[in-house]
Amino acid sequence: MRTSILLLIVFLSPLMMPLASSEPPSGNITQLSATPIKDGDILIQYDYDFLLSSETVKLTLCLDFADCNTPEFIFNRLDSDIKSITLQLDTHEQVYIVTAEICNDSECSNSVSASVVSDASAPQVTATNIIITEVDENWIVNWTSPTQEPDLAGWIVCYNRNSFTADDMKTSMIGSDACVQVSNGVSSSMTTSIPTYTIIGSYQVYFAIAPFDSVGNIRYIDSTDSIPYEREQETNADTGTTPLTAAISITCSP
Repeated sequence: MRTSILLLIVFLSPLMMPLASSEPPSGNITQLSATPIKDGDILIQYDYDFLLSSETVKLTLCLDFADCNTPEFIFNRLDSDIKSITLQLDTHEQVYIVTAEICNDSECSNSVSASVVSDASAPQVTATNIIITEVDENWIVNWTSPTQEPDLAGWIVCYNRNSFTADDMKTSMIGSDACVQVSNGVSSSMTTSIPTYTIIGSYQVYFAIAPFDSVGNIRYIDSTDSIPYEREQETNADTGTTPLTAAISITCSP
């Protein structure tokens, strides 16, 4: 009899163990966006209303359509992670579908999707009729901009005491004091003002005007136009001080 009772307990013990929970995640994705950024990359941003420590936000990236068999990327994001990802894809005009859902060990919540088209191409336009003048210690740069280019968002004007290449503009000039951005709309006649140098000496100052699009792609170019700059130091005989005087002559390439 005792043996029968023991066998019955052993037989029933697996049935008495608690079952694993199959409850769906209690939270939901509340926001998902996929935005093209320069060089063919994309920015994914998301948010949710609730996420347990045992749950993750599953992000899936597919080409052309959702629920693909072989996603390009799958990310499982924790509550401690920043709610954005930048993907360096380096593609152009490629359609991506991003899907987000909250998942636990057993299942996932309802998914949310967003589509995006990558953009790695800068506007293939050129500034023309460039005129550079000096007025009250400022270089005034004027140029003509095409108005029928939908990809054109603005221009970047770079300048330097030596001629420079497109690679110089890309690697060391953009983002520094050597360039100014003109992005307050695009009209046929564009202009910007740049303070002249204050250093003493004679230099040929070179300029380049590069177009950019709405996601930040820039068509880097070599310097094209230049203007002579000269500033001399003079001695004031009455006070012994050395005020500065400037002499500027202007030449521009056609």
